Amino acid sequence: RISFLYEKQSFTIHIYLAPVSDVYILHAQVQAKNGPEPEVELPPFLNVERILHDTPEDEANYGAYSLSLIKE
Repeated sequence: RISFLYEKQSFTIHIYLAPVSDVYILHAQVQAKNGPEPEVELPPFLNVERILHDTPEDEANYGAYSLSLIKE
C-alpha cells in the first residue's frame, strides 16, 4: 500500500501482485463540501483508467475477496 495526502484528501493505492498481478486500486477519502456526494480532486500525477462503483459487477471483478481467489 502507498498512502498520501493531496489537497486535503487522503489517498491509498492498493497494489495487488498475487494471485492477480498488475492491479492497482486507488481509494480516496474526502469530505463532502456542498452536497451529499463528495468531489474527488485527483492528483495530476495519477493515471486513472476507470472509476469503480458499488455494483455487483465491480465487486465480482475488483472486490478484495474476488482478487484473492486463485484461478486455475
